[in-house]
Amino acid sequence: MYLSPVRNNRADSVILFIPHAGSCGEAYMPWFRYFSQHADCRYLQLPARGARREDVMPDSIQSMADLIMPELENLMGKKIVFFGHSMGGLIAFELACKMESYWDKPAHALFISGCRAPDEPIIRSLTGLGDKQLIRELAGMGGTETFLLEQPELLYPFLATLRQDICLCEKYVSPISEPLRTPIHILWGTEDDLITQKMIDGWRRFSSGENIAFYPHKGDHFYHHQQSENVMRLICEVLTPVGNN
Repeated sequence: MYLSPVRNNRADSVILFIPHAGSCGEAYMPWFRYFSQHADCRYLQLPARGARREDVMPDSIQSMADLIMPELENLMGKKIVFFGHSMGGLIAFELACKMESYWDKPAHALFISGCRAPDEPIIRSLTGLGDKQLIRELAGMGGTETFLLEQPELLYPFLATLRQDICLCEKYVSPISEPLRTPIHILWGTEDDLITQKMIDGWRRFSSGENIAFYPHKGDHFYHHQQSENVMRLICEVLTPVGNN
């Protein structure tokens, strides 16, 4: 199973949280308390980490989404909501696209965080960096504690998975075909040096009409950790009708 177990079987909506590169879905479990009364909160268990650490990583974001689609099909009677950060945002986008193309069913909402539009090129590549350089990049993004720079050996075990994830993200391109009918909510940190305003604005090309909203937050690439309360509150406000239905 790629989706974590059901937590609220009586809910008519499911929020699926998808982690960033190098991370595990379990990191979102502290968020679940904000939504558990109104939705079945679940996370995506990606290959090559956590409970699926023995699994082989797919060779593309599209292939990753293909693995998950059979489990999503079992949720077609629910209102499906995605929240994905960085790589998780790309996976969430692919899943929403496949839902519409395979089943003609828009997701209830798509929250994409800290993520370039799929047809925008990356600012700089991280795949060729050495271990110490990559760790310093992570620290500069706010993605790891500063003290780990003095003890990089603590991070080495997860660098191989991180590199695989980064490679998938950097080579991912999705040309515009049919704009999504799914409501899209774009969140990002205003001090994120991996994301430009052009990359954020590019999401408009993937939405039909005015079915898109933008939410800047103060912070770096990992602003959603620094401002988790504000992000969760925003999701709750946007999804209030989900809990009332």
